Amino acid sequence: MELLQSRGGGKVLCLLGLWILICFCPTGQAVVIVTGDGSGNTSAPSDDPGWNYVGRVGGGSGVYLGKYGPTNNLSYWVLTASHVSLRNIWTGDSHSFHLGDTSYNIVEDSKTTIRSSGSFTDLALFQIESAPSWPHLAISSNAPAVGSSITAIGYGLDRETDLKGWASNGGEVALDSTNAVKMGWILKSSRTKRWGNNKIDKYGNYLLHGQYNRMMDSVFDAPGSTNIVEHEARVAAGDSGGGVFHKSGNRWELAGIISGVQGVPIGSGIFSSSSPAVFGYDEFGTPNGASLAIDLAFYQNEIHAIIPEPKEVGVVMGVFALAFVAILRFRRRQQLASRH
Repeated sequence: MELLQSRGGGKVLCLLGLWILICFCPTGQAVVIVTGDGSGNTSAPSDDPGWNYVGRVGGGSGVYLGKYGPTNNLSYWVLTASHVSLRNIWTGDSHSFHLGDTSYNIVEDSKTTIRSSGSFTDLALFQIESAPSWPHLAISSNAPAVGSSITAIGYGLDRETDLKGWASNGGEVALDSTNAVKMGWILKSSRTKRWGNNKIDKYGNYLLHGQYNRMMDSVFDAPGSTNIVEHEARVAAGDSGGGVFHKSGNRWELAGIISGVQGVPIGSGIFSSSSPAVFGYDEFGTPNGASLAIDLAFYQNEIHAIIPEPKEVGVVMGVFALAFVAILRFRRRQQLASRH
């Protein structure tokens, strides 16, 4: 199990592919929801942030951005977590990016890991040969404020129905036991596309795969907590590369890319199967399972250096039309004035 360190001293659990669960550490991590038996939220919410744009690649997830690039050479681009694409994108069924029931071929050698200040990040872009003709997805230019509501979408692991309890040494105990210092759900091996909500608790720089990444941190709050939101969620294995969306005014924006989980419960016994989704903080004040997503506003310049935002032709034409009308009106007023 690979543990990564945050600058604040907390541990970070890296999230790779499902097969890595067997011998290394989990990939991405699935959206685990508090609601009901955990099997819901498998279709777009009524206020849809971008459900159809989140797809599956390799052992993780990815977000279709739409057509981006130079005006004369627009291409279909997907944004994901670099550790998903580096380890899984060219293996098995990973030559394709799956949106719903449709598979799209990945353009060979198109994968680009995003750099910031000369260092690699856990963000990567790749092209697909074709894609739906949807509007391009808006990427946040300003990071959502701490306390903002977010919606995460990814292809993570499902959870079991019944809550479990663990002692500080990682051993499973009854929920009502005085030794039960942690509570949560065991994760299954099956994966399902699912959405869930949380809020941003803080921002921080976390060491991931040898480089620090600017991330948003969302704690998984237990039922009954004053901080819990409707459909409270935490990411799980398979969610890496999925999208974190924030509503700015009336528009949903892609604010983050799922990358990992901060905080590891004390004791190795708790990892005897797949890592569970555990609530809250440990006795040292470190989140047991806070979801980490890369702050895209922080890396917006680096992203658009590779894929410039497409020019909105309609907006440009509209500006020209308004200018043309204004000129005609000005000339008409001059002609009328010269007659009097």
